[in-house]
Amino acid sequence: MDYNQERKAKDMRTFLEYYMPSYVERISFPEDLTKAVVKADKYGLPKAILFPSKPKTSSVIKYLSTVFRRRLLLVEVVPTKKNESIMKGYGLSADQLPALVIVKEGTGEQVVYEGKDFTRRKLERFLSEYSNDDDDDDDDAKEEDDDEAEPKPSNVILGRRRQIGLIL
Repeated sequence: MDYNQERKAKDMRTFLEYYMPSYVERISFPEDLTKAVVKADKYGLPKAILFPSKPKTSSVIKYLSTVFRRRLLLVEVVPTKKNESIMKGYGLSADQLPALVIVKEGTGEQVVYEGKDFTRRKLERFLSEYSNDDDDDDDDAKEEDDDEAEPKPSNVILGRRRQIGLIL
């Protein structure tokens, strides 16, 4: 990736935001939501459905989609007339945007983000409450298994050290 534009902050920011990885499922038509729900159910993921006030995916949402990848399916419903039926299905209107709704896996219970600020830290804290756990728990279990394994015989090395120490 080469940047060959002017060295102005606005141009560089636009370039970087364009190439920023995004794992957001963008919903342009109501049928797309059905596909996203099937995907989340297949992998056992809770769904975070974002209803933004602007049609462009923000860099904060792209970042969060990367952080919560494989722990939560982040879905963005683009604010168009075609998607008004989806908004009504979640009890939202155009004047209530932006909004964020979590649909818990298994129960289908809906939790609405009540905060007024959609900042990175507040959203990250909120999403972490409802996302699946990290895979780090598996690593901890492996470490515990390693601790229970039989210790390797180290007296051979100690014996040589003692012999070398006596010779010197």
